Amino acid sequence: MTTAVDAGINPDAANQMIAGALAETSAPAVAAIPAPKILPPPEKSVELIGGVVNQLEGTSETLAVVRELTGSDEEALTSPSLARSVPKYLGALVARGTETIGGKKPTQDQLDSLLIGDRELLLLAIRKATYGIELELITQCGHCDAKDEDFVFDLDDIVVKPAGSLDEVMYGFEVNLPSGITARVSLPTAADQDAIMSAGNDKSEGELNTLMLSRVIRQLDGQPLYSPGQVKAMTIRDRRTILLEINKRTPGPQIGEVKRTCGACEKEFDLNLGLLDLFRA
Repeated sequence: MTTAVDAGINPDAANQMIAGALAETSAPAVAAIPAPKILPPPEKSVELIGGVVNQLEGTSETLAVVRELTGSDEEALTSPSLARSVPKYLGALVARGTETIGGKKPTQDQLDSLLIGDRELLLLAIRKATYGIELELITQCGHCDAKDEDFVFDLDDIVVKPAGSLDEVMYGFEVNLPSGITARVSLPTAADQDAIMSAGNDKSEGELNTLMLSRVIRQLDGQPLYSPGQVKAMTIRDRRTILLEINKRTPGPQIGEVKRTCGACEKEFDLNLGLLDLFRA
């Protein structure tokens, strides 16, 4: 039985009864909504050609793991400082997307020491993990000018050229030059490629050749290379012989040699793909 209380006579008792009634009829507490679980990006393994080399032990770590890029990566990679420098952009992209090489997070020095072809393999694997294996392109035939705005290229069709041997990767190779001397040359690395790309706008083709040769020639006629002046003093035939040999021996995905057959004239033409083309969504 409910006892009536005159609020005018006993206001305190009336207030207590009202408070009790409100407490009994109030809605139950709402359970907190758990934060959504953010799963780590999927990973993808890739077998490198030379990998991270230990010359003292004569071994290399070639199994790499990459992952899909995230929004945080996109923010970092679209910063103005990276947008102005292709070498910095590619370096940051590989560093962020490569999880491990040989089971360990690679250092920047190790990434810089990779063969050009190994870095391109990592870029290709990161691209596939992030956007998939299909690359949509607008192509134009070099023979009849027919344009295809809906061409889809399968990145798994890119041919990967193997290295000659592990010794060649670690210690370089010898080239017999037209002048009669021998040069010992190392395969170019990511750091060598970055140096060329960074200097490209300010130097002539001959200067770029000197820069590359200065970085990859280890010995001339059995003596260590100690000055770019020695490279400048070489004959053009000797220089070109080394550059052609480097081009022939450099392993890795042949991105720039992808071709397609024109649907209009049925002739084959180059797609002229570059590294940056891989990251078109």
